[in-house]
Amino acid sequence: MISTSLQTLLLFVTAYARFAHARSKLLDDPREVSRQRMFWINLLTPPDVVKRLQHAAGIALSRESSCVPTGGLLLTYSNEYHAPFMELTRRGLHRSSPDCNVLLRAVAVCFGHSNSSICVQAPAAAASDHRKRQYHEIIWIKWNIIDFVFQVPGCEFVFFFDADVVLFQNPFLAIEAGLHAPLSQLDFGIMYQPTGPWEGAVVRHPAMPIPAPPSQTAGGAAVLHNRRQHDAASKGYGRPICGDVTTVHRGHEVNSGQVLLRSRDLLRIIVDARPLVFHASSQLDQQTVSKILRLQQTRRSVQTSRTVSTAKLGSVNKSLPFFSERNRYHACLLPEGFTEHCWCRNNVTCAVDSCSMVSYHATCLSTFSYKYAGALAAIERFEHPACQRWRLKHPLRPPRLREALP
Repeated sequence: MISTSLQTLLLFVTAYARFAHARSKLLDDPREVSRQRMFWINLLTPPDVVKRLQHAAGIALSRESSCVPTGGLLLTYSNEYHAPFMELTRRGLHRSSPDCNVLLRAVAVCFGHSNSSICVQAPAAAASDHRKRQYHEIIWIKWNIIDFVFQVPGCEFVFFFDADVVLFQNPFLAIEAGLHAPLSQLDFGIMYQPTGPWEGAVVRHPAMPIPAPPSQTAGGAAVLHNRRQHDAASKGYGRPICGDVTTVHRGHEVNSGQVLLRSRDLLRIIVDARPLVFHASSQLDQQTVSKILRLQQTRRSVQTSRTVSTAKLGSVNKSLPFFSERNRYHACLLPEGFTEHCWCRNNVTCAVDSCSMVSYHATCLSTFSYKYAGALAAIERFEHPACQRWRLKHPLRPPRLREALP
């Protein structure tokens, strides 16, 4: 005779099996998959937030700007815990671009706060904790937010930066300075901040030399490179590294904390790859994006693109990066000036010239206090008088390029 407890267990197992089978059949229906995805997306970005976001993006895109390309938009998001990073970005951009307000072309989705003039307020979100399910929900929602603004007429480029990123300089001009050409002339789908591989104690951008130990000036300010390295940095701000995912990008995964998007096709693939259910050990969004880019290397056909063709580029500017057919979505690494803390040593010194930094991403730091301290240290190095003098001599947009660009 079966005991009551065993009967209860059997009933539970049977009921769960029926539920799992019914759910599996439902998930075979694309309409049901879409409905479930939208349910979770609407929790953080309900329809009224999306409407206000698109309205704000439309206003930003309509503003004339001498320092942001036509159709270019800065986009970020933040909860109340990371709101102080937005103030550091405002401070850095004002310092480096006093004559052109880059933030006129910026929009932010602010979860639970409205501490900035660029905020579109959204429901409150929990503090980031990578050990919890909510962390994955918040990092995946960025791709939906990017998708929402790409639906706004006139949107061509979106530079997205995470809540723990501080911008010091105009990212669009920084990329153009490396290209020595307008951004619109480069046929690309995505540019991203690379992460890995680890080399000794430092994660290094492939364009960077092995970092030298810091020295100290008489005044106590950290100097990250010797004179020779400063001279090397003076030759330029770095350029995007583009080419086959199998060669140029070998060993470097996507870090989605800083991305420049242009391909709507690629964006839709990423959005559709969003898992239906998250748990603490779910894959990061950037791991999924890395896999998507690697999978494309086996596809020989190049997507039909609205952007300038590679052949046409050759006649415009022979120094622009070359793309082969294997790099279907034309993926590029952002220049080394788009830094992350994983490139740093001793939680203080970054393995990149402070004077030419474009941004600082507080990676490899586990708490808000550590992240904010790292960002403060980085912006103080960027604002050092010696760096300000260096940037006056080496502006992002030299006079000859100012004449060629809008």
